[in-house]
Amino acid sequence: LMSSGVYQRGDEDEGIYGFLVEDIKREIRRSSRLVILQRTLSHSNKFSTILSQHSAVMFYLLGHQAYSAALFFFRCTICNNKDKFQQEMLRMGIHIPERDASWELEENAYGELLQVYQRCDALKCISHKGRKYSTQEGSSLQRNTPGEILHTLASQISKHQFMSVVVRKDGVFKAALELLRQADFDPHHSLKVTFPDDEEQTNDMNNGNLQRFLRLLIQDLQNSVLFEGPENKKNLALNSQAVQEDFYFDAGCIIALSLIHGGPPLGFFSEALYKCLFNFPRDSHLTVEDMGESLCAAKIRDAQSVKDLKKAVSSASDYLEVAGCLRQINSLSDKQPLVKDIVNFHLVTRMQLPLKRFRDGLNTLGLFEHIQMFPEIFSDLFCYPPAKISAHTMANLFFVQFSDNEEKKKKEIITEGFWRQYLHDCEEGRCATSLEDILIFATSKDIVPAMGFNPNPSVSFVHSLSSVGTVPERQPCYNKIVLPVATTYEIFKKHLEYAVCQYTLMQTI
Repeated sequence: LMSSGVYQRGDEDEGIYGFLVEDIKREIRRSSRLVILQRTLSHSNKFSTILSQHSAVMFYLLGHQAYSAALFFFRCTICNNKDKFQQEMLRMGIHIPERDASWELEENAYGELLQVYQRCDALKCISHKGRKYSTQEGSSLQRNTPGEILHTLASQISKHQFMSVVVRKDGVFKAALELLRQADFDPHHSLKVTFPDDEEQTNDMNNGNLQRFLRLLIQDLQNSVLFEGPENKKNLALNSQAVQEDFYFDAGCIIALSLIHGGPPLGFFSEALYKCLFNFPRDSHLTVEDMGESLCAAKIRDAQSVKDLKKAVSSASDYLEVAGCLRQINSLSDKQPLVKDIVNFHLVTRMQLPLKRFRDGLNTLGLFEHIQMFPEIFSDLFCYPPAKISAHTMANLFFVQFSDNEEKKKKEIITEGFWRQYLHDCEEGRCATSLEDILIFATSKDIVPAMGFNPNPSVSFVHSLSSVGTVPERQPCYNKIVLPVATTYEIFKKHLEYAVCQYTLMQTI
């Protein structure tokens, strides 16, 4: 009844929201004389008023919308018409305030639009300063190879300051621990390695000794009490003495120093250990197989009935109680959550301190941080043993340097053919030396280092008129082998085998 005759003749501050008291009283008197007639027939024409069963709700909603949007923004939500819509709303008694919309009157309205979002939401943030660090300047970060990253880290090592490493009969691992426990130990210094028990010494012994030390050190570390599991799939082992002596930090530091000083790739980490350290791959899950030889977890996993599952849980109750995984078994659906908790406890929870100290050691010279940026490109160095070297790989590894003189170059091309033939004979076992022996002879390394060679290995030639003679020479500081020019393959093979075998014999004394 109110919607049929009351108009807002007043201002905002007059009456009740613009409805004058006199108009309201007049409408009350008029409406009191009206009679409502109920008809059972329904009309198909347009209604000028809202249906009775929805009138209260619709009136409230339109009134709330009008009060919120006000005069400047209140319009039809379907056709977006403003003028006609507001006239009709006024006719129906909807009050429209003459002001700005309510959301425009809020303090600091739309202030968030003036703020620049300064947080990294990438799945893997590689910023050293965290996700909230933001700057308008800086260098772009490129995805490099592991060798390039290790070379960058190696630039921190001083070539003029040395730390002495003395390897005695008690082994390379103890020599490494003595180095790390020195009060003045500085990872930014170069390493000078000596083997006092070796009777033979050569001019390049420091470089050869360093590579030999790093190679033996990684082998000893792999077979130490700090790791367990099958070969090439090692997990960290929990050892109370190692925790007390902080050997896990030492092991991480040893690995970092080895990789950055040009040592061999590891190749013995399990994928589970790599995931625990670097959370890669992110979408993979730890399984019972990652635990190694764990009979209790395997029995629980393989249980096919509730009876078998209860029996397996009962037999491992002591371990499960310590792990905090002991629970009542009601159905086979309880098996998978239990197995998941056991695996998580065995590989992660109980190894929290060793893993943390191992990561701290790996971060020597910043290695861990760089691996964490690109864990996918480092996984091969840690988890997979290097492929066996072949004659084709060796031939491509060594860059051949020919003379500028055409006459000399012709002879050198023939000798280069002898070199390739000799590599194939070594691969097929028709020589007294192996491909690894030749690589050690030229570079003092039996495999390609994790950081690659610097400089790249090369082959050069010396002619018979030179005073050097006909015996091949090695220049390991430059990763170079100098081959004498020979007229026949038999002479070439004889001289090269003699030189390599002599050096190999010296290394075994």
